[in-house]
Amino acid sequence: MQVTDSISVPGILEIEVQEYYDNPIAELPEIKKADDIESVIVGETLVPQDSTIGYYIPKTYLQSSYSWSVSGNPRVEIVEIMNNGNMCKVRIHDGAIGTYTINYGEYSLEVTIDWQREYITGPDTVAPYGIYTYEADGIFSVDSPLVRINSQDGTKCELEVLTGRKGKFTLTCVTEDNETYTLPVTIGSFTGDKNEKSIGIVS
Repeated sequence: MQVTDSISVPGILEIEVQEYYDNPIAELPEIKKADDIESVIVGETLVPQDSTIGYYIPKTYLQSSYSWSVSGNPRVEIVEIMNNGNMCKVRIHDGAIGTYTINYGEYSLEVTIDWQREYITGPDTVAPYGIYTYEADGIFSVDSPLVRINSQDGTKCELEVLTGRKGKFTLTCVTEDNETYTLPVTIGSFTGDKNEKSIGIVS
């Protein structure tokens, strides 16, 4: 009882009841079943860096002797177990790369972190005769005579566009662990056209 009405007819009480409902599912990120993946564990198999992902085990497979765990990546961790153990939140920290495995007892699900596109930092559209800086840990190279790398120090490179025409090239970075990352780059125009904004020189 939260309110007593002392103004109404004597002996009559006005009662307001409030219902408190704890819904643990609402606190989880949206759980999406991966397409074409046969697994008891339900959840996404391609995830971004710096995110929190929800995973779910149907109650049919829920066992008191089983528990959730993550393996294969030191920058991924379980941050919360929910709903009597059949749900968990997994945190993929900024900088996490590669893959990880989410485990529940004898069941597991392999997950890939979508990270390669962000490994090389720099513009993916450049202007003719511009000079640009790209950052990544490794050795840089290009696949086109339209551009050249003027200098690099293992963490960044200075790239120069040698042409006045539109074109495309791929910037590649190879790490100390022999992992290869690429960034497709488009050479635009000085003034732009109907489908292209004007591009300034960035250094």
